[in-house]
Amino acid sequence: MASRRRLLPLGLAAAFAVAGGTAWAMTEGGDSDPVGPAPTTGILAQGTAPSGESYTISGIDPGEVGADPTNVVCIEIKTDSSRTQGCELIPDQLGATPGQPVSPSMSLLGADRFLLAVAPPGVKTMEVGIVGEAKTTSSRSLDVGAAGKLLVVMVGGPPVTSRDPASSRDYNVRLLDADGKTVQEATKSDPG
Repeated sequence: MASRRRLLPLGLAAAFAVAGGTAWAMTEGGDSDPVGPAPTTGILAQGTAPSGESYTISGIDPGEVGADPTNVVCIEIKTDSSRTQGCELIPDQLGATPGQPVSPSMSLLGADRFLLAVAPPGVKTMEVGIVGEAKTTSSRSLDVGAAGKLLVVMVGGPPVTSRDPASSRDYNVRLLDADGKTVQEATKSDPG
């Protein structure tokens, strides 16, 4: 699955959305040969998510999940009630992930949305706005070693439920250069 990225959540109120990359299975309970979360290697960031829950973003050695560290950056996002682990593809010198534009991934943990992308060459920040609203949120930049910078944007919102399609929102995602000019654009949506 080298051309697909997936962040898989664990926890109480977790739901998820995925886009492009590498995935691995995680199970809890019952299986005779369970595969649990990969061990983390160190904390990259901590803070308070828009919902008020605490979060921790930690690194994972790609080798722990059978991935090539020259191709991916693997992380865990953990909140008070949920957890997700996955790998982000490292863009090539043209800013693409195996011939395609960078597509930031999105994880929904409770009421918090985490949008992530390894910064392609020339990209300094990621900006996310809710479709139909003027306000945008800029990324936090995390050092991920030889891969460069992991751009992370957290956005709050209503919990997404299948009973209420209006709880799912669309987002405009822009990757910006040092002058604030758009390098790439994408649209992401809450699952629902």
